[in-house]
Amino acid sequence: MAIYMLYRTKSKDGTPGKLDELRSEFEGIYKKYKVNIIGFWENAADSQEAYYLSKYEDEADYKSKTDQLRSDERYADLTKKLEAIRLESEAVKLKPLWIPE
Repeated sequence: MAIYMLYRTKSKDGTPGKLDELRSEFEGIYKKYKVNIIGFWENAADSQEAYYLSKYEDEADYKSKTDQLRSDERYADLTKKLEAIRLESEAVKLKPLWIPE
């Protein structure tokens, strides 16, 4: 069964555009490891808050891809840059109950 991961990041004041710059750099790594990114959104009421949603075939696919990402030096560098500009983050694993056709 497919699983989805919803990630929320709140960036610090004074870092406009930095989160979007990092997002485009992360995009290349996600493509390299075939991580299915559904989308990337900005909170309409708070531009410092962003969300992205990824989809995995199942738990084994999720584990395999996250292990590959964690072993990538470029991914580690980008993660450090992200940690420097974010105030908080949250990841939620979602199990689909119904998806419209």
